[in-house]
Amino acid sequence: LIDVGARLFQSSVWLTPYQSVIWKFQRFIEKSGYSGAIHVFETSVIGNNPIDVSSLWDLKTVEQAYRQLFSDFDHRFRRLKRAPDQSFEAKCMIFNLALVAKRDPHLHPDLMPSDWIGYKAESWHSQLRSFCQPRS
Repeated sequence: LIDVGARLFQSSVWLTPYQSVIWKFQRFIEKSGYSGAIHVFETSVIGNNPIDVSSLWDLKTVEQAYRQLFSDFDHRFRRLKRAPDQSFEAKCMIFNLALVAKRDPHLHPDLMPSDWIGYKAESWHSQLRSFCQPRS
C-alpha cells in the first residue's frame, strides 16, 4: 500500500487520498479471498481530528530533497544555457527531478501546506523541457 501512495494512519487503518489506490486495493481484496476480513470505507472527515499529512507522508524529508535538488538546479541551469549538448543535460536534470517528485505525495492542495516547495517542480520541468526541443 505504501508503494501506491497509502499511509498507515493507525493500527490496521490505512489512509489514501487517491481513488486509483482504492480501486487497486479493492481488486486485490476480491482476488485474494480476504473480502470478509478487509473493509474499505470512504470519508471526507476522520472524527474531529485533523490529519497530520506532514508526518504521514514525511513531507520534511521530501522538502529537504527538493531544496537540495533546486539548489543544484540553480547552479546547473546557468551552465545549461552554454552547454554544447543542452538536450542531454536537461534530460538528466528532468530525470533527477522525477526521482524526487516520485516521493512527493501530490495530494490535493487543500491537504498540503500553502507554501509547498513541490509546486516549484512543475515550473522547473517546463523550463527544462524547453531545452529538450529540437533546435531549428
